Amino acid sequence: MQQVLNALVLWSIYVLFALGLSLAWGTLNVLNLAHGATFMFGAFSVVLLSEHADIPFGVLVPLAMVFGGLISVLLDLLVFRPIRARVGNSREAELLMLIGSVGAASIMVTIAQQATDDSPFGIPEGSALRSAVYRFGGFSISTIQIVIIVLGVALAALLGWWIRSSRYGRALRAVAFDGETAQLMGVNPGRLSTATMFAAGALAGLASVLLISHVGALTPTSGDNLLLKAFAMIILGGIGSIAGVLAGAAVVAVGETLVLTFTSGTWVDAASFAIIIAVILIRPQGIFVAQKADRV
Repeated sequence: MQQVLNALVLWSIYVLFALGLSLAWGTLNVLNLAHGATFMFGAFSVVLLSEHADIPFGVLVPLAMVFGGLISVLLDLLVFRPIRARVGNSREAELLMLIGSVGAASIMVTIAQQATDDSPFGIPEGSALRSAVYRFGGFSISTIQIVIIVLGVALAALLGWWIRSSRYGRALRAVAFDGETAQLMGVNPGRLSTATMFAAGALAGLASVLLISHVGALTPTSGDNLLLKAFAMIILGGIGSIAGVLAGAAVVAVGETLVLTFTSGTWVDAASFAIIIAVILIRPQGIFVAQKADRV
């Protein structure tokens, strides 16, 4: 039971992070490789604030989401939109946006490395969540683990509802399917792009502050490995499918938990990617392919 709980906590973190990456990729066709750096910078920003003021943990969480969201919106306004406006060929624009996101990620990582001397950073004790441990029979669960699981499940469900049932969600699906026709029907792609990028960055910021509270510290490059795994989860589940992201995250989280339980921890990353490769070889189109038509 304890291992199931550990896998669920890991799954929740992966889902929050990967859903943000999938949201921008599936609706705006932007593979934002600065998403990992945005994740790191969300936690880094609130750590800097909490070092200068006693900010409660309940305030740090929305602050991290706001920071993450604003970073993503700035990337969209300063990098992605200008590239789309100046480059007529969509494939060339996608490649240039990919390169631009790599450059933006390098800037954020370098800033954090200079500020921390490339050392791990964590939330000061005065702002950290007071986490109690509850024991039930053969397993235990902490307050932060409960928060992570509840937020992971709730936000995954909320995002799924938002995409499928809300007015903005329907507009996003229309833009993903045929942007020009959607614009002729009155959809404002600029406003949708801003809202989507903010939501994607906010999910990354939330994941970062939850993870740093759970493990104690992050490093300036903590987002890099997570980005690679999230990319694999999206491919594994089926590009643009929210259900696919949930399934891909579950495969990786369960695999890593089992490997960590029965082998040395050094094999965790290798084993998780071995599982991903095996599934892709068996089903290269992804676990969920029905959603590929509209990429949301």
